[in-house]
Amino acid sequence: MGKNITNQTQSLSPEERTYAHEMFTSSMNNVLDHMRDTLSVTPDIQRFGVESEYHLMDKNLKPADASRVIKQANLVPEAVNFQVEVVSDPFPVADGPSVCLADVVRREEKLFGEADKEGLKVSTLGLFPTFGSSQKLEEYLSGRHRSDLIFAYMASGKEKPVQATLWNGHALSAGKIHTSGLLNGLHTSITAMSEHDMTTLYNISLALVAPISALSGNSAIYSNQMTGNSDERTAIYLQHPERVGNTPRIGLRSTYINDISDYVSDVASFQPIFCYDPNDPITSFHNHLSTYWPAVRLSADGFGRVEMRAASKQPTAFEDSLISNFYVFSLLQLQEEINEELGKGSARDYFNQKLVPENALQENYSEAIKHGMDAEVTWHYKFNNKTIKMSDLVDFLTDKAIAYITKRSIDGSGLDFLHILRDRYEGNMNPSRVMKNSITKAGVYNALNHYMETTRDDHKGHQRYEGL
Repeated sequence: MGKNITNQTQSLSPEERTYAHEMFTSSMNNVLDHMRDTLSVTPDIQRFGVESEYHLMDKNLKPADASRVIKQANLVPEAVNFQVEVVSDPFPVADGPSVCLADVVRREEKLFGEADKEGLKVSTLGLFPTFGSSQKLEEYLSGRHRSDLIFAYMASGKEKPVQATLWNGHALSAGKIHTSGLLNGLHTSITAMSEHDMTTLYNISLALVAPISALSGNSAIYSNQMTGNSDERTAIYLQHPERVGNTPRIGLRSTYINDISDYVSDVASFQPIFCYDPNDPITSFHNHLSTYWPAVRLSADGFGRVEMRAASKQPTAFEDSLISNFYVFSLLQLQEEINEELGKGSARDYFNQKLVPENALQENYSEAIKHGMDAEVTWHYKFNNKTIKMSDLVDFLTDKAIAYITKRSIDGSGLDFLHILRDRYEGNMNPSRVMKNSITKAGVYNALNHYMETTRDDHKGHQRYEGL
């Protein structure tokens, strides 16, 4: 997203920012018409795809410039020069996870191969483990003009500059917090077949953010020390100060939507980072949308889709597939059941009363970040408005995913992956806990080196990382 930002695009003056903000707001109806036109063209088949982020390290496990690797392996650059992204093709949901996994592995082979040629290591941890509290992300900008503009905006806000602080007092210094370069995420997108479909998928996804975070936590080390939260990567996002009402620019939107106009209105309300082109308001809006980084994002740029962004990058491509498979099929089964009950009333009211109350969305998320599979969360649907343990909720959702796959002609790898995932969470484990067990046995240095060696040898994704 934001692909139309060119080197001629300049940082905005206060007057230009005001103008762009007014134009985004006033052109909302045009944007909505465009999105609805896109959604009215029903895709031939529902598809899903993934995006995975990786860090490049030198032999001392410090940030390493990935520019040559990106060029040779044809990868997607990120905001900082030591991070890359692998993007899969979109695949039919009916193909199950194995086809998408094979595509990611093929792209990963190029990444690992080119990194080997440069003498670099590839980290699949959710948080850069050796980045020191005295280092600044501004020193590692990738030189992408788009990234420079975003960092300049973060540093120029009216609020006093804030540092994201970890549980142990370490500060991640990046001007006004834009720490995404330190964080590796796993993003899973699924196509929406209509506006109603997009609204329902989006609202259910908001409720799934907490279990996805609990399952995927993979940030056990920062600054060569063991972290305190189950998912320190996500905890960083929650400290970002910029928000419109209940909606943060980075983090979880804690209100459901009745239709896509609610979402577009939120996006239009944020201060623009890029200029507004009155000759191309649609492209201008999509560029603006690319500077909104929620846990769940909507897009209708080319085709309609819902993107789950709450998961940490997993140790291997195989484990990425476990998480995306769980998300896609539990989501689709819940959607099918809820559509039978939803009726024509307020979508927001229904989800607030029947799924998870809005005032519990953020609390569930925070509890998942702190306690992982041991978190106590609020979940109404089929649990009679009870507070339940996260492991019980994930078990319930796994059953939903199994039900969806079983009654359809979906590749059997989907069921296999769910059973493998269940084996892990039945022990209340996620990758972060696996790593912490290794640290307890052998110390941070040995645990980290074992992780790097093992995930490198198994980058083709045939098994889970089991630790020391």
